[in-house]
This record gives sequence, structure tokens and C-alpha cells, in this order.
Amino acid sequence: MILPNNLSGFDILNRIRQHEALRHIPVVILTSLGERRHIVEDLSLGADGYLTKPAKPTALTDLVRKILAP
Repeated sequence: MILPNNLSGFDILNRIRQHEALRHIPVVILTSLGERRHIVEDLSLGADGYLTKPAKPTALTDLVRKILAP
């Protein structure tokens, strides 16, 4: 899938979730946008996790482990 450069993270997540071959890949959002509306929008589009910058590396690895845990 080739994407235009001007897409937002919301747009990319939405396209991933609509693409048959990619929709099951876990997605973690790491962003400076920490307002509640941004978090709600990403999670409603199918993000598996959400962290705001600056995020500690341990927070990211803990979230990834949680998402990938059986």
C-alpha cells in the first residue's frame, strides 16, 4: 500500500484497518496529541494502544507486551 505524504496518523490508521491484509496488525499510536478527543478518535478507529510523547521506553515496551500477550 502506497500512501500520500499528507495523510495524518488518523488517516493511516483508518486505511490500515480497512485493508484486508493489514487489518489484523496491532497498531500503537505514539503522538504528541494528548487531548481526549485524539485518544478517543484513534481508539475508535481501531488503535490497540495509545501513548503520548514524551513516553518512557518502558511504557512502550510494556504496552507492546500487553498487546502481543496471548
